[in-house]
Amino acid sequence: MLNVTEALEILKKEQITSSVQVFRRWLRAGKVPGAYQNTLKEGWQIPEEGLQDFIVTQSNEKYKASYDRGYADAMQVIDERDKELLWRGIYEHYCSVKRSEVRERIKSHFRDSKPFLVMSDRLFFQQDRKTPKSSIDIDMLGSFFRMNGTIYRLDQLGNEGYSMDTRLVDFMMNIVGEAVAIERDELLETYKTMQSDYHWDDDAVKQITTSDNKTGAKIIWKVSKTRTLTDASHLYRKLVALKEQMELMSIWK
Repeated sequence: MLNVTEALEILKKEQITSSVQVFRRWLRAGKVPGAYQNTLKEGWQIPEEGLQDFIVTQSNEKYKASYDRGYADAMQVIDERDKELLWRGIYEHYCSVKRSEVRERIKSHFRDSKPFLVMSDRLFFQQDRKTPKSSIDIDMLGSFFRMNGTIYRLDQLGNEGYSMDTRLVDFMMNIVGEAVAIERDELLETYKTMQSDYHWDDDAVKQITTSDNKTGAKIIWKVSKTRTLTDASHLYRKLVALKEQMELMSIWK
């Protein structure tokens, strides 16, 4: 039998631990087979065979932890390389997503599809173009794919039992849905702020937005006490533009 001091010397040589507090914690937790303590005065009695079994177990755990860290580090290096290659236009596979397919899915999924159709074009098919593209190409490499200049992880797609086309369209619809929700919140906040700042109730807003520039500006000048009609005209155009954006998002009352 070994005492704590003798066992700890062996553990130090095996590079398991040099801390007596850590070793005592392991002993109390029953991690060393066969070790026991009858009295505090007598101290721990540690069988050599049990200590060797414990050393093997700890060594295996340390090796596994080291292996896991090394594997994770290696995968991170590979991921960074793949992302860099994708940015440079290098890929293993690619597929195309048709605008018509996305629009069909949106129409079948959302009761009021107009905002989502607008947003899908804005985010994916039109961007800065005058007319939307009929499809977009998706480049894939390793664990990543690139869509319209943005790189995503393939595991973000989900629904692994479905075809890649279906998974991509689902992913795009989720992005569109989130973008519509954000834009609606921002537009409503802007609208409420304008109402508060310029003292417009709903009736005043209706009168302004159903009038032409000249008449609407006069209403604003009268209600909001702007310094000049020019200032009022600027506010009129700002409100009308906001109304048009809110109509696109189906939140204008």
